[in-house]
Amino acid sequence: MPPTAALATLDPASLVLGQPVIDDEHRQLCALFNSLLAGGGDLGGTILHLDEYSRLHFTIEEEFMRVYGWPGFADHRRMHREFSDQVMNLRRMQLPSDGKVPRTVLAWVRNWLVGHIDVEDRAVVAFLAGRGA
Repeated sequence: MPPTAALATLDPASLVLGQPVIDDEHRQLCALFNSLLAGGGDLGGTILHLDEYSRLHFTIEEEFMRVYGWPGFADHRRMHREFSDQVMNLRRMQLPSDGKVPRTVLAWVRNWLVGHIDVEDRAVVAFLAGRGA
């Protein structure tokens, strides 16, 4: 992404996969990203909420994968752990005094969420649908 390009908010409707529980959780993750993008307010609290909520979401999603026998479980779980590690690093980061999360961090979070939901989670949900979930 060029340095001058504006980061767009995440539209959860563009990431609907057709599995209600997972879609509801993705909507919340989009809302948390959009709060980070807006800046101001309690950024530390928003980052903490992103950390806690993404871990909860990953646990629920991984349980679906485990119960229904998703063959890519280990790789998918690794991706979740890597995201969680990066969000933990964000929690430890000294935020600028302007109350804004650095653009590079926002771009990484946005790109990870969009890519992961649209590719990885879409494949999982298609698999789950084939199993009656």
